[in-house]
Amino acid sequence: MNHKNLVVLVLSVFFMALADAAHSNTTNVEESPFSVNSTVEDIFNVSIAHTEIDANYSHILVVSSKSGQPCLLAALNATIQISYEVLEVIVHESYETTEDIQLPEDVSAHGVCGGNQSHLLLEWGNGTFHLNLTFSIKESDLVSENRTWSMTAISVSYDLDNLKVFPAASEASVMSYEKSGLTLFTTELGRTYACDRDVTVQVGPEDKGVTVNFHNVKLAAFGVTSSEFPSVTDDCAAEGDSNDSEDVLVPLIVACCLSAIVIIIVIGYVINRTIQRRREQSDYRAM
Repeated sequence: MNHKNLVVLVLSVFFMALADAAHSNTTNVEESPFSVNSTVEDIFNVSIAHTEIDANYSHILVVSSKSGQPCLLAALNATIQISYEVLEVIVHESYETTEDIQLPEDVSAHGVCGGNQSHLLLEWGNGTFHLNLTFSIKESDLVSENRTWSMTAISVSYDLDNLKVFPAASEASVMSYEKSGLTLFTTELGRTYACDRDVTVQVGPEDKGVTVNFHNVKLAAFGVTSSEFPSVTDDCAAEGDSNDSEDVLVPLIVACCLSAIVIIIVIGYVINRTIQRRREQSDYRAM
């Protein structure tokens, strides 16, 4: 064996060893709960309880752990506004249109509960639509007594190949968008978050992404002990009322300032005209 072949062999063995080491390290890393290598049914243990609770919430989605203990409760309504390109056959040009997709009551729900992060995956339309909600405990509150959680990420995917939902779509492909770094529906552990106001989230770019509008939301993502929502509820009404008052207060202040400016201008004009008239009268008398 010449020196050239020996060098090639040594390098080959070296890179193979590196690959094995990398593989052994990656096997210790926890896979994402939504890994494409496993089916949802293999990973999640989820039950859907169609429990009548009030006029706004017709059913509850109950995510249970492997031991059967409920760990996440959700009752929500959502509308997804999707923009897509439609091909005009006659002029052979495309234009943009929108579809409002309502979250159905018979949505297929899956989920997973973790120590500091939980997921709720909603699927409907025979696999056409997927909505993944991620809930996380605030990192700075991990050692505090009154820990809080929020919805920190949301991802949406839909299949434009479904022509019943997206007629004349110019492209048949699966579109996926994700937004992280959110702090929505913040509440304390062991409490229920309830809100009957609209909460809008823009996922992806404004020109090509989707808009998710939540309404009539009731959630309990951590500290759940049964299939019923915790009795202590953090309502968004108080926060929403304060926001509404601020929204009214700011235009009111601006209107008052503009009115004051107009009044000052009118008074200045009247004073100026009065002075000019007196001057004209004094000049006339002097003549």
